[in-house]
Amino acid sequence: MKIETNLSPDLVKGLLFVGGMLLVYGLWVTLSDMNQKMKYQAVYGEQAPVTEMANTQVSYSLPIVQASNDKTLDDGQVVVSDDLIEAAFSAPMPVEEVETKKEEPKVQLSALLLATYRPQVGGLAEGGAFIGGGFWRVGDDISSMPVRDASGSVVLPRLAGIASNSVQLAIGDEQIALPFEQY
Repeated sequence: MKIETNLSPDLVKGLLFVGGMLLVYGLWVTLSDMNQKMKYQAVYGEQAPVTEMANTQVSYSLPIVQASNDKTLDDGQVVVSDDLIEAAFSAPMPVEEVETKKEEPKVQLSALLLATYRPQVGGLAEGGAFIGGGFWRVGDDISSMPVRDASGSVVLPRLAGIASNSVQLAIGDEQIALPFEQY
């Protein structure tokens, strides 16, 4: 007598999945029980005995003074005058505040142009380039991209030159190279 068992692959996968889940659940329950039965005990390290306590109140009450350049003798001893000792225990001298004038940061016109308009080169020609949707000749001001400088006056970028894969713009005393990306 011969027994034939025909199991579909989907049924075998399902049985293996259920068996694996039961195995994981059994391990979880067993490990949880073992963990709960463990007894934990605090571990304490050894401490060295303290022989003397530092008196921080005395240290904090001394004034802070600037270190001076003491003279040293040939044998390594430091010569300290009475004035220096007295100065260490007297009230510190008030420091005069020097008024500093803050310089206003210079606005980079090239960074302002790139952040405001994000100019892109659309194409290159022999005498000019397509920038921002318009054709501009070399030496022309790009009137569609005005930028204000720190004084409030309007500065126009100028098409300074054309290279093989880039365009040179001049704005103020700065130069920008815009790459020509062919698609």
